[in-house]
Amino acid sequence: MGYKVHFTQTCDEDAPQLITHVETTPAPANDEKALCRVHATLAEKDLLPEQHLVDAGDVDATNLIESRESYGVDLVGPTLKNYWYQAETGYDLTHFSIDWEAQMVTCPQGHPSSSWTPAQDAKGKPVIKVKFSQTDCKACPSRACCTGTTRRTLTLQPRERMQALFAARKREDTDEFKDTYRHRAGIEGTHSQALSPRHFVADRKKDLESQSETPAIRLFLER
Repeated sequence: MGYKVHFTQTCDEDAPQLITHVETTPAPANDEKALCRVHATLAEKDLLPEQHLVDAGDVDATNLIESRESYGVDLVGPTLKNYWYQAETGYDLTHFSIDWEAQMVTCPQGHPSSSWTPAQDAKGKPVIKVKFSQTDCKACPSRACCTGTTRRTLTLQPRERMQALFAARKREDTDEFKDTYRHRAGIEGTHSQALSPRHFVADRKKDLESQSETPAIRLFLER
């Protein structure tokens, strides 16, 4: 079994870039849970940042909300890209209007949804299944841009989670985001340096904590 190493490093322009935490997990482990442990450990050390610059694998609704509410940390990073073809045609979820109070979704052509049904996904998490009328969809001139079936369906996450993701995606398009996120270049350099065999060699006899400490100490001494 392999391992994944998560480095946390300061990135202030007017101060040295210091490694504040190293989290080692089994390779199959979910990154989402690793970030929670990182924040918990940084909180114990009184080293929590106001903003935490992370890669796309860490930017999901759970981490966005938990980082803010449990630790007061603003999670900054790109959201996972939407590879459905509707993202190119202007008919992905971001182009639909959601009325949470009325439990209704309106499509880009102005047609309201015909059903709004609470459900659970494959992992047992709450979702909302939204369907549009077959009558509206079959007659729609933009149907090919929107769906390959007789009606469009959508799967929504609960309101707080959807709004957290939409806010993160909206921020990605701002100059402020680009200026802030450029500081993450430092940690990418740390990752490259740590990949050197002299820094990180997994030892089956060591526990995960030891696996984390050894490369961090070596990197720190080199700097």
